[in-house]
This record gives sequence, C-alpha cells and structure tokens, in this order.
Amino acid sequence: MLKLQSNNNTLIVFRSQWESLRKEREFHKENYLKTVSEKELIGRDIKTLNKLHEDFTSKIDDLKKKYENLCKSKSLMAMIASKYEHQCAEKKNQTDDMMIEIKNVSPIND
Repeated sequence: MLKLQSNNNTLIVFRSQWESLRKEREFHKENYLKTVSEKELIGRDIKTLNKLHEDFTSKIDDLKKKYENLCKSKSLMAMIASKYEHQCAEKKNQTDDMMIEIKNVSPIND
C-alpha cells in the first residue's frame, strides 16, 4: 500500500510537471505564431510602402519636368516680351524722328 501511495504521489508530481511544461510549450508556441504573423504584416506593409514610394517618385519626377518646362516657357515668354517692347520702342523713336523731320521741312512758298 505504501508503494502504491508513493507511485501515486510520483504520478501527481510528474503530472504537474507535465502540465507546467505543456503550458510553457503552448506559451512559446503562441508567441512564435504571433511573431510570425507580425512579421508577415510588416512584410506586407513594407511592400506597400515601397510601391507607394515608387509611385510618388515617378509623380515627383513628372512634376519636376512640368515645373522645368513651365520655367523655360516663362523665361522664353519674358524674352519675347522684352524683344517686342524693344522693337516697339524703336518704332516709336522712328515715328518721333519722322514727325520731327516733317515739322522741320518748310512748306514751299509759291
């Protein structure tokens, strides 16, 4: 009877140790699965961010090209406007000179 009770006590100890080891195993397994799922989530987020980065980079490049073209057009238009203002000033000076010449020409008296 003593031996049976001793075996029973040993079984209880082994069973409690087994339960504690099983709980620890489950704990680490859950942590591992949680880590794996977070890793997959982070991987998807990184892929999404890389795709967005590429999209924004191409859009930024397009906007830079448009900006440069607009700046070139604006400076070209300013040069053309300056050219026309200069031509207009020259024509005005020519007409003023002609008007002075016309006034200086004396009418012929008969």
